[in-house]
Amino acid sequence: MLGKLAFEIPIARDGSGLDDGPVRNVFTTGGRMLNYAKDGLPVESQNTTISAIIVVERYPLGENRFSQYYDGLENTAGRKLSIEECYAEVVRCRGTDLDVSLTTVRCVVHENPFARMPLPRDLFVGPYDERYGSKGEGWIRRVFAGVEVAKFDVAET
Repeated sequence: MLGKLAFEIPIARDGSGLDDGPVRNVFTTGGRMLNYAKDGLPVESQNTTISAIIVVERYPLGENRFSQYYDGLENTAGRKLSIEECYAEVVRCRGTDLDVSLTTVRCVVHENPFARMPLPRDLFVGPYDERYGSKGEGWIRRVFAGVEVAKFDVAET
């Protein structure tokens, strides 16, 4: 939507290798939402009638719950559990809230930051929904995570 996804890897100016900076996801030229100048910089937006792309998907609720439970088991045991022990726990948890096959339907909204009429942010705000867009600083990032999704976040993105 905004260009080809690429990774920006900082390289030392003297060509000696990688710089200490972080590797970042970036959008390069070729996107259908922006017109680019010859130097590769975005000039103006186009296709502003697309407000957002909404993905309806199955969220792996049981996998996430089981993962947290299993991490707790390993912490309590003070060691990594064997594959046999893991499988035994998966089987034991079948039919419970920790069943790895348990899913729920949710929406993930990907906003067009150049939309002429943005999709209202009070839509698709369920407990498992997520929304990605701009907070005005020029970066696309997660702008909403439902309360149930946030429970599984290890670190805020």
